[in-house]
Formats: sequence, C-alpha cells, structure tokens
Amino acid sequence: MLILDECSMIDIMLMYNLLKALPQQMSLILVGDIDQLPSVGAGNVLRDIIDSGCVPVVRLTRIFRQAQGSRIIMNAHRINRGEGIDMRGGKDADFFFATKESNQEVVDTIIQYCKTNLPRYYHVDPLQDIQVLTPMQRGECGAVNLNQVLQEAMNPSKIFLRRGGTQYRLKDKVMQIRNDYDKEVFNGDIGTITKVDVEERELTVLFDEREVIYDVTELDELALAYAVTIHKSQGSEYPIVVMPFTMSHFVMLQRNLLYTGVTRAKKILVLVGEKKAVYYAIKNETTTGRNTCLARRLQPDSKEAQEVKAQLLKEAVDETANENGSDSKKMIVYKGSIQPSMVCETPAVYKGNLWKRLSQSKFRSSFSLKANDRSYVSEKGMEKVREHACDFIRKRLAPAEIPNDGKQTPMRGHPVFIAQHATATCCRECIRKWHKIQPGRELSQVQQEYLVDVIMTWIERELENAR
Repeated sequence: MLILDECSMIDIMLMYNLLKALPQQMSLILVGDIDQLPSVGAGNVLRDIIDSGCVPVVRLTRIFRQAQGSRIIMNAHRINRGEGIDMRGGKDADFFFATKESNQEVVDTIIQYCKTNLPRYYHVDPLQDIQVLTPMQRGECGAVNLNQVLQEAMNPSKIFLRRGGTQYRLKDKVMQIRNDYDKEVFNGDIGTITKVDVEERELTVLFDEREVIYDVTELDELALAYAVTIHKSQGSEYPIVVMPFTMSHFVMLQRNLLYTGVTRAKKILVLVGEKKAVYYAIKNETTTGRNTCLARRLQPDSKEAQEVKAQLLKEAVDETANENGSDSKKMIVYKGSIQPSMVCETPAVYKGNLWKRLSQSKFRSSFSLKANDRSYVSEKGMEKVREHACDFIRKRLAPAEIPNDGKQTPMRGHPVFIAQHATATCCRECIRKWHKIQPGRELSQVQQEYLVDVIMTWIERELENAR
C-alpha cells in the first residue's frame, strides 16, 4: 500500500510517471485538499479523480490541526464558502487582523510582531515558531524585501558569506529551493545556518537535526526563509503565521491562495493589511477552472476511456513482441567489456553521455583538481594513483553492507576523493543513481575496475585541461 499526501500539488505528468512505477498489486491512497492551490504544472489531478466518480472518496470534515472552536477553522470554512470572515480578534483568539493602509506600515508592523510582540506574548522562538507568508516574491510586501528587512531586524550577525546580492548570516533561517539528491535536501526544506567558515568559503545548515555543508558556489540553492510565498508553504504548517495582504498583490489575490495561507497556521494567524484585499480574494475564484479531460477519461463508458484502453493494449502487445525479439537485451560495452549495469539500460547514458550528464550537474561539475592535487599526481604517477583508487574502492565501496554509506569519502585530502565526488562514485547510493549498479551486494571485480576507470579518466581530463 502506498499513501500519498498533498495530492492537490501533483500535476498530470508526475501522476503519470508515479502510476507507471507502481506494481499492479499495490493499493494507492491519495490524500489532499482540493480547495488549496492547484499544481504548478498542467492538470488538476486530484479534483478530476474525485469528480470522475470512479474511485471511492472519503471526505474528512473534522479538523485536527486546531481546536474545534478555533477561528482559524471557522474562517477557513467561510473563505471556502465565499463568505466574509470574522476579524474581531480578542485576548484569547487565534485569528487576528491588523488594519494597515500603506505598504510601509504593513512591513513595519510585521517586523514588530515577529521580533517583539508575538515572541513576548506567546513565549516562542521568533525564528523557529513564526513564519511570514506572502502572496508574491516581488514588491515592498513581497518575500524578497521582507526577507531583507527581517534579517536585518532579527539577525544582525556580522559573520556571513555573500552570494550575489544576498548575505547568508550565522543563525539565518534558510530554505532549499531546488531538489539536491546528492545532499538529500529537497525543494521547500527549511533549516538554520549553524556554522559559517569564512576561510574555506562554506557554511553548514541544520535540517531536522542533520547538518549539510554548502560551498559558496552552491548558495544559489538556498534562499532566506524569514518570509516565503504561500505557494512555497503548501504542504507545510507552522505554529504562528503572519501574512501581509494588500491590494498591491491584487494579481495573486484568489480564494484558494487565502485559504491555503490561513490553513498553514496551527495555533495563531495574524493578517496584516487591507480588509479590501481580503474580501477581494474571497470573491475571486479565477484560478479554479482548468481545461482538463481526466475526469471523462476515467469514466469507463466514455469515448476518451475507450481510446485510452485501445492505446494501452497496443503498447502492451508491442512491448511483449520486443521482449521476445532478438533485440530484447542491449549489452553496454565499456572499454572492451560488459558494463556492470549489463542489461536493459540506454547505452547513451553511459559512453560519452556520462560526462555530459556530470557536466550538467551543478554539484558534480563544481569539483576540480587544484594545483596541489595536480602536483601530487605528477609526483606519484598515474599508476600509483590508480593503485590508491583501487584500494579506496575495494575497502570503502565494494562490501555489500556499508554502515557509513554516504560519509565514507572525504571531500578533500586526495585527488581520488575529489574525482569520486566529481564522477558520482563516492558512495553506493550515488553509484546506483548515476551508474546503475545496485547496492546491497558486493561489487564484482569487473564493477570495481569500471569505477576505477571512470575515476582515472576524470583525473586525466583534469590534467589535460590544466595544460
């Protein structure tokens, strides 16, 4: 059984590839809220599946994130129904509205709430427990500007690294903005900078009790996270949410955007801005409609469904014919021998395209041999360096079970170590991903030789480029 959460965020292509990968005997349970923001990509998958009437649907009406008497819940329901919300506030309330007319007033109020008022009244950590959510990136009340002013107000640390126009300061709250499978951090992960090494030009970010090191060239993967967009926050929840809502964001003011932002708050929600902007968003449903055919295709008697069945049948017949034919297994040759992945892989991935793929990886292509590394290779000779590579592979990577897999290869200290990270031969998981050699079993001699060949080829290329 596979349980998939936040399914309102899944677009049509992602769902297609997911279903292709599932075994036929596996049950799939989709969990999500169709009233939240739809997927960034094409389609409206979860809503269409529900509207088709072809799958069992259970609707949960009881909310467990907040207490049943919560004004957050009450106002969320009102927003969904297109009704005005309760903005009265009060000492024991969990929903507050601070009316401010100008953008500068909104910004100043947010700073005051995040830095002083909310931490003092609710005894919370302003960095860990308070999150500013905004409809847009740009503008005076957008995420970019709010991050700068909140950073200056809440974290005036002088220990930092600069990348582009952004200072990454010690104790800053940051967000990973793209998936990095090598570091095992993903788009939307929020962490705290715990160490800044000015000399080595790197910093350490703590994500859920796991430390991740970033070189200065990798800081484009991080963004300040004192304030994030409501779109970025979907799927997350925070103890206290502060949200600017002004008519300067009118292009983004929609009912599902407001609903998504409101429902991110677990305990306290503070809206700051114009009442007019809130009412405008409640009445605006312009993003609801998407021109999709998935609901009809799922209905067994529809014309679209019959066409899909015919196409799937044809593909199944063609696939069976190929499996029984003479070209069913493609053997991949590497330097006169069978590549360790051996069968049923696309040859283009492995030959020259391995280097092309590595060059397209920002992390892999960031490695190079420094002058001292090249000097070491010249002094020892390529044969000796190859012996070292063989030894490292045999001891650190060849065993079937590696307790410290992912940490067995240092980032510096030997040319082979650098080459391993550059060629994704540094751990068994990277080898699986890039070279299709499965973990869990001991590397054969052929597989070890292949990995050493890749490492030494990269070192040779580095020496040639330096001449």
